[in-house]
Amino acid sequence: MAMTIEVIQTENKPCDSMDLAINSGGRRLALGERFLKDGYSAIYWHVNPLIAKSQYIRMLADFYAALKKGGYKAIDGKGFPPGIDIGWITPEREVRQHLMPLEDLTAWERSIVGYQHYHRIASMRVNTPYADFAMERFDGNPWDARNGTLGVMSHQPLGLPLARLVADSACVPVKAAEIRPKLDDIFTF
Repeated sequence: MAMTIEVIQTENKPCDSMDLAINSGGRRLALGERFLKDGYSAIYWHVNPLIAKSQYIRMLADFYAALKKGGYKAIDGKGFPPGIDIGWITPEREVRQHLMPLEDLTAWERSIVGYQHYHRIASMRVNTPYADFAMERFDGNPWDARNGTLGVMSHQPLGLPLARLVADSACVPVKAAEIRPKLDDIFTF
């Protein structure tokens, strides 16, 4: 299946960044952004609606474990401090934050799925020394697989772990081997 990276022209965009789209077989697979001055990129994609929210949390925990074992460069002092930032929606439609230590991701079933407001989570951002990644929904409702996205931001190519995460979770079917070269292009400076 033909896969392309397209530069999207957007008005009022700082000259040191560019919007990108990864298209697979004529369908939009993911959107990305490259910040040239700061040397990092981000990619976001809609997830497969047939997979449960808890499985996406497991995928992110597995992704983090693969980064820790994969010899990726820890970039200290840039970005957010390591940890998990959960945004949840109150019955009054207010967003509340709950912070957890990064180590809680390894015990994700107890710490995150067991969290008292699990069903009201609208976003979960995981800040690590290798990359930051998130489950997000931007319309003020709790995250679900029908309307949620996953995203990854990093200063370095994340190779096979990122390719597997996208292949396992994207709503547009893609193989890890097909998407990896495109992701490496986006995250190489």
